[in-house]
Amino acid sequence: SPEISQLFGEMVGLWCVTVWQQLGSPETLRLVELGPGKGTLMADLLRSTSASSAVFQSFQKALRNGSQAGVNLVEISPAFREAQASALSKYSTGEDSSLVEWHNALQDVPEDGETPTIYIAHEFLDALPVHMFVKKSAAWTELLVDLDDRKAVSLDPEAKVPDPEFVMKLSPGATPSMKLLLHPRLEALDEDTRGEIREIEVSGSVIEHTLAVSNRLAASKGGGAALFIDYGYDDLPGKFTCRAIRDHKLLDDLLAPCADLTADVDFSLIRSVVEKMERAPAVSGPISQSRFLQSLGIGYRAQALLETPGISEKQAEDLVEGYKRLVGGADVDGMGEIYKAMALVALP
Repeated sequence: SPEISQLFGEMVGLWCVTVWQQLGSPETLRLVELGPGKGTLMADLLRSTSASSAVFQSFQKALRNGSQAGVNLVEISPAFREAQASALSKYSTGEDSSLVEWHNALQDVPEDGETPTIYIAHEFLDALPVHMFVKKSAAWTELLVDLDDRKAVSLDPEAKVPDPEFVMKLSPGATPSMKLLLHPRLEALDEDTRGEIREIEVSGSVIEHTLAVSNRLAASKGGGAALFIDYGYDDLPGKFTCRAIRDHKLLDDLLAPCADLTADVDFSLIRSVVEKMERAPAVSGPISQSRFLQSLGIGYRAQALLETPGISEKQAEDLVEGYKRLVGGADVDGMGEIYKAMALVALP
């Protein structure tokens, strides 16, 4: 979405400013992005909230006020870090030289229990691993990756044998993941859904990150919020969504080499995890990306940009096309309905 149009990052920036105001416009603010990709979203967010408006100026000042303030990017890939540094090069010199910091994991991001913090995770949760469970007859099993080494059998210790291939297999019985992930997930479902469903994905990593962010929000005296935007669902689809993508094309084989694996995000799982917490932040959504962006005024912003003096015909066409992709439905190859937005909020 950020690469499609600057409008996306600008609207997320406006959401952050609005949340900051709801937190009482604190003088110090920390902004954390999980999986920042190429850094486009954060670059557009910081640029658009640097306008001359007094509110925006106060927001920017809060990001620079003290050692606990600033922008923290959670990224482990050196290649992506380099791309992010390039996109945010404006904020790496002079007085802003310490504005942006990188961390390998969320647990490495500073936490003092006082500083209000806003977390952003756009197309982050879908990349986390999932466990896939299948119901055969009346029993559940787990779909596992195994080695097919039948062709690699030889009695000669010096014989050259082919590398074993990966295959998908059902577990012969119960697995630890079934006890830790599947059973609690099924217990959270209503009886009818639990009886009908035959395939389900559960991501322990999504649970882990949800708890980590929620605990940080609950523990902060200054409050905070988290925004999750991803393709996903609130009602279980009843089938697997995990798929392999290579060169922007879907593959039939989940085990294809050099492919990225992705799965639709189960937003109902996130809600269930948060609501079970003793000190739980408030959960809002999910709502469609279209509704989220429209509520922030993306249409008005697009119109204002179209009226910019000197805008070229090509720029106008790209702006309109990007707008349609962000808020439109599948009939226009849009992302507005497929992508969902969910917020967690803890007021001080």
